[in-house]
Amino acid sequence: MNKKLIFTALLLVILVTGGSLVRIDQEKAYAVSVETEENSEETVEDTTTGEDEGLEDGTLIQTPGDPKVYVIKNNKRHWIRNAAEFNRLGYKWSDIKNVSLEDIDEIDEEDSDIEEDGGVTLMISSKDRKVYRLVNGKMIWVPTVAAFNAQGLKWEEVSEDDDAISQYAESRFIKDSEGNIYYITDSGRKRLIADIETYEAACGEIKNVVEVSDDILASIKDINLIRGEEDYKVYQVKNGIKRWIRTQERFQELGLSWDDVEIVDDTEVASYEEKEEGIVDEEDSTEETEETDTEEEAEEGTEENAV
Repeated sequence: MNKKLIFTALLLVILVTGGSLVRIDQEKAYAVSVETEENSEETVEDTTTGEDEGLEDGTLIQTPGDPKVYVIKNNKRHWIRNAAEFNRLGYKWSDIKNVSLEDIDEIDEEDSDIEEDGGVTLMISSKDRKVYRLVNGKMIWVPTVAAFNAQGLKWEEVSEDDDAISQYAESRFIKDSEGNIYYITDSGRKRLIADIETYEAACGEIKNVVEVSDDILASIKDINLIRGEEDYKVYQVKNGIKRWIRTQERFQELGLSWDDVEIVDDTEVASYEEKEEGIVDEEDSTEETEETDTEEEAEEGTEENAV
């Protein structure tokens, strides 16, 4: 085919479409295929990067026709899920390289933990104004201002992006470094799941559990007051032990608030070991031990004097 005709055809496309890149690419690809059929000796530069060239850490890649952009880390590709994340990480759109579908499939994909880059992604929903923090690819609700501040977060880093939020699964289950699992309730507090089997039988499957750092765990207030759905008894819970607070007067003496009482399934209440009323703190426990030791020493001294 006459090359001047090809050039003229491309120019006409630019003028008619207003410079549409998609159309030009299609015409270019068509021209290349025609020239190949005619065994032309000239070649057209291919911008697609092959895996043979080697992809260094930090390389941005994308398959033509696919909006997903990946970054290479340790010979694996990590999906950058949205523009907010892309910009926060300081990448440039002009640095993205095209990689063929065959080559990109050869690169193992790994879930991105974007906080390993030293930053935190925070998003707020325009619907309910809840603030979420992205942790290990899951959205964790930051339930209160106190929790937000305790985690050392910054309000200027919060972006309103409902589309980005919809791309992630929200997790209400978090766990500490020791494997203890907690549920973040609608009241914005966390409740230790003492018995997983009992919880799942009553409330459903535990899934999308996210391990969080100590500062995130500590920032969310514990639930330590519960009562069953079909029961009037209020229990104080600590370390998997429940103690019934028998009277309203005792409840007030302990400085507790009725707003902090969480209603849970009766089977879950039953799963806790029960002891007599009166939560014993660690300090109190130490004092009791010291008093017991002193009494035992006194008794031993009395017995020795008697001998």
